Amino acid sequence: MKTLPVELTQELAKEYHSLRHLFQISLSSIYRYTDADIDIYYNGYWWSAKGIDFDAVKLSTSPRVDSISFSIDNVDRTFSAIVLSEETRGKECQIWRVALNKNMAVIGATKLFVGYLDAIEIDHKRARFEVYNHFIRWKMLTPRRFHGPTCMWTFKSYYCGYSGTETWCDHSWERCTALNNKLNFSGFRWLPFLIEKQIWWGRIPK
Repeated sequence: MKTLPVELTQELAKEYHSLRHLFQISLSSIYRYTDADIDIYYNGYWWSAKGIDFDAVKLSTSPRVDSISFSIDNVDRTFSAIVLSEETRGKECQIWRVALNKNMAVIGATKLFVGYLDAIEIDHKRARFEVYNHFIRWKMLTPRRFHGPTCMWTFKSYYCGYSGTETWCDHSWERCTALNNKLNFSGFRWLPFLIEKQIWWGRIPK
């Protein structure tokens, strides 16, 4: 009588049914989605079912910049509202691969990718995300700021830090001072003065 290999028998005993993915995007709020047909409960949270497709995956065992691109349904304009209201680049994204049984319960999970959001393309149907691993930080050029006299931060963004009741800012040093927010000013306010001067090391321009 022919018998099944022990390894195969053990796999069948796990009641494995299908493989799906979980996506966690950490912005001002944490958004959790799955490419399963129904919502999935895992690790104490509900993961909302969405139409999700992988566009491209670049992985390597060497210390290089790996990336994953995927698209999510945006018919309800969820991601359009998110991108318009906050900075999304550089925010963490985690992706799990999970095994589900016939009842769509998670019976096994492994973390597939951890990285940071970079480019995002959105239309009225889909939102496409590009996610890079932590090596992307090695490619950042320094200094990262533009050498300009005005502040580069978006008004009331995370880096701006202003949370008061004022509704406008012209990104000038004077306005930042009036808002009592000059510690977060990212411009080079002396640049217009210095650009007409000849600078010598060890000397202060007159």
